[in-house]
Amino acid sequence: MRIPFRFLILALSFVVVATSGRSQTETKEAANPGESADMQNAPSSQTSVQPHQEEEVFNLSGYEPLYFIFGKPSKVKASFKYRLIKKIDFYFGYNQYVFWEIGQDSTPFQDVTYSPEFFYRWKVSPDHFVRSLDIIPYWHMSNGKKSETSRSLDRAAVQANFIQPIKNDVFRMSIRLSTPSYNLDNTNLDIRQYIGPWEIRASYSEIPIWFIKRCEVSVRYYTGGSFGQRFRRGGREIGISFPLSALQLNQAVYIQYFEGNAENLIHYNGYSRHLRMGLRL
Repeated sequence: MRIPFRFLILALSFVVVATSGRSQTETKEAANPGESADMQNAPSSQTSVQPHQEEEVFNLSGYEPLYFIFGKPSKVKASFKYRLIKKIDFYFGYNQYVFWEIGQDSTPFQDVTYSPEFFYRWKVSPDHFVRSLDIIPYWHMSNGKKSETSRSLDRAAVQANFIQPIKNDVFRMSIRLSTPSYNLDNTNLDIRQYIGPWEIRASYSEIPIWFIKRCEVSVRYYTGGSFGQRFRRGGREIGISFPLSALQLNQAVYIQYFEGNAENLIHYNGYSRHLRMGLRL
């Protein structure tokens, strides 16, 4: 039953984002019937730094970016959030990373990281550089496996979200500070040495490159060590996306490079480098 459940979560995330995006487009069309088709079909410039400001469908909305990128192994990310209380910004957020051995016999999943969390979003000001503050009392990560291959940790965290328009471009950044990991499995008692308390994400979007008007460059960085002092551990990730709005598509070509530890939980203490390419919503 594991594989159907994993695909259900992936499908749910993609449906939520697709439906929300369609609702947004319909609203824009009604408000601005003369708006050009290119602008209506252009993908949102929001990134993981600041979750998409989409209309909710059954209290569900997009959270972090969704993508399917090919490599060894391929990587699929699904994400959504659910508003738990009406008119209050208290959410259940969910991220899932699938590392898929496409091309091997039976195309197995190398590992899956399940990452649910609860958070309250305190909105500061729509015009302030600090746009919001996320209070995260519970944040769980595990790979859903048993015995020697099981990996699990819990944390609490606080995250500051920043946005700064720069002429026609947009700079976004988030800084997340978490508590020391607890509820560790016996198989990953040293995981704090590879996943520290700090994580920084930043992106620069709406960048014109040649004939593509809305490219985006994003980075993610986290260190290892109980206090984030192990700079040679942790992970570094950089991505660049090229929207396909010229082809009347809402997706973007996405290239991602990762190097470091703990990209997935099963090999959290191993060092890896991966270059992948695929599509991002």
